[in-house]
Parts: sequence; C-alpha cells; structure tokens
Amino acid sequence: KENITLYQCQSDYFHTVYITRKSFAEGERVAYACNTGYTPNGSKFRTCKNGKWTPLYLTCKRRSCGSAGDILYGEFVYTGALFGDSATAVCDEGFRVVGQATRYCQAQGWDGRTPVCEGALNKEKTVIHGLQETYRYRAVVRYQCLDGVPIGEREIWCTADGTWSGTPPKCNAEMTCSRPDVPEGFWMGSYREQYRDRETLRIECQPGYRLSGTPTIRCNRGQWLPYLPKCQYLLLLIFILQTTTTTTGDTSMQTTCS
Repeated sequence: KENITLYQCQSDYFHTVYITRKSFAEGERVAYACNTGYTPNGSKFRTCKNGKWTPLYLTCKRRSCGSAGDILYGEFVYTGALFGDSATAVCDEGFRVVGQATRYCQAQGWDGRTPVCEGALNKEKTVIHGLQETYRYRAVVRYQCLDGVPIGEREIWCTADGTWSGTPPKCNAEMTCSRPDVPEGFWMGSYREQYRDRETLRIECQPGYRLSGTPTIRCNRGQWLPYLPKCQYLLLLIFILQTTTTTTGDTSMQTTCS
C-alpha cells in the first residue's frame, strides 16, 4: 500500500480570538480583515499548505480622513488626518466658533459638521433711546444724551472677545445755567431764568457802553463759557481849547493847549 500523509494546520490564535475551529485541512484558506478605522493593503488570504500557513502579505493602515473642511474667518488645527486624530477649529480675531469646535477622524470620516466662525457680538442698552441693539466686532458706539450730559467715555467699541472696551456713560440730570448777569448788556431772544446745556447767547451792550470780552457765551454744565463779558461805560472826553498870547518885542507867540 502507498503511504498517504494528511496535513492539517492548527487554528491556535484564530481559535481563541476569531473562530471556533481547531484545525484546517490541507488547501483551506482563511481571510484576514483589518480592524475598524484601518484600510487593507495586499492579499488578505493565507492557505494551509503542508501543515503550515502560507505567509501573510496583508498590511493595515490607519484610514485617512483628509480635510476636515474649510472655515470662513478661521481654520482647523490638526493633530493629524488619520483615524483617531482630531482637528480643532480656531477663528480669526474678533470671531468665535459656533458649533462643534473639535472633529475626530473615525471609520466613516470626520464626525459631526464643519463649524462656522461668527463675528463677536455685543448687546448693550443705549443711553439715548433705551433700546437693546446688537453690534459686531470693532463697531463703535457714540453716546449722546437727550437730557443732561453724559458722564464717562462717550465712545466705546466692540472688542474681539465680545465685550465692550469700556463702561457706557450715564446721563446725569439736566444741568442748566441761570440768566447771565451782564449789567447794561442784552441779547436777542427770550429772557428766561434758566437756559439749557449747550445753549448759546450773543451779548451786546446798551448805547454808551462798550463790550469787553467775548460776545458769544455757551452754557456748559451749569456755567457760562468762556466767561461773562462786561459792558464798560464810554468816557466822553471833552477837549477844551485854551489859548494864551505872549508878546515879546515885535514877536507875538500863541500857545494852544488841548
């Protein structure tokens, strides 16, 4: 009789991890698969031959996710673009991330959605109207009071982190100026006991008086600026002509004083 040798390959590692079979017959094949997040390169098969497994030429490489996306007014900072890596969105100055800031490279690609960078916004109640409005980065707000005067910075601007550069001013109670006391002076318009802030008057003098100082004055926070002028009396000097005659010999000399 002819002796026939039957070869078998032991499952060993396969038996304990992936399959329940303990041995494989001559010529049988097994197929390998890469773990999740890895892509195969090369032949995935091994064959039982003469009681041994043929070499495995399969390599598994981490999946590449490529670009995580483009962000207007920002960019992604990557730890890498392969399976398990991450990409974090960073916005330009004055903008902030809206959405999921960090994306992770997974088996099916980048998770989540590409976030966006929106300009920093400020919400502030204006002193003028008392309305709440929204302002974008670098927007400048100038305050003006309908009544009274603003105390503090009249201009503030929206900074990169969405806060204001300073504290909004406050409108104090209206400050008025009393009627200017300029003896022998007058001005056009109504005569009142009180004048509102920033009102101006032009002072003139009665006949026979001359204005000394600036004619135009302005009410500023309860006082007239630059200062109140004065009306000074005009001294009419009457020049008296005095004439004396002195005779010396044939010469007559006339002296006139004024």
